[in-house]
Amino acid sequence: MSVKSVYQYPDAQTGDEDAFAREPFVVWFSSPKTEVTDLVIIPIHTAPEAAVKEIDELFDVYQNVSQMWPSDALAVSDHFPLCITVNQAQRKG
Repeated sequence: MSVKSVYQYPDAQTGDEDAFAREPFVVWFSSPKTEVTDLVIIPIHTAPEAAVKEIDELFDVYQNVSQMWPSDALAVSDHFPLCITVNQAQRKG
């Protein structure tokens, strides 16, 4: 496995600037000898009070990265367990 490319998401959408406390740093991995040959990972680490907004904003990051890098898989993660960070009333669907 090797790093194919890296990217820091520019958290500067008009009308929604600075949506992330820590902008996602995206990594594209190549693994030609495995079933999944390309894997993009978008890690995010949110503070509990900002979790709902930041997790919601991940969709924008996902769309941005998907247009830049074609890959077999795209993983998005939150390092805090969702059940602790987002209470039942804040969850949609």
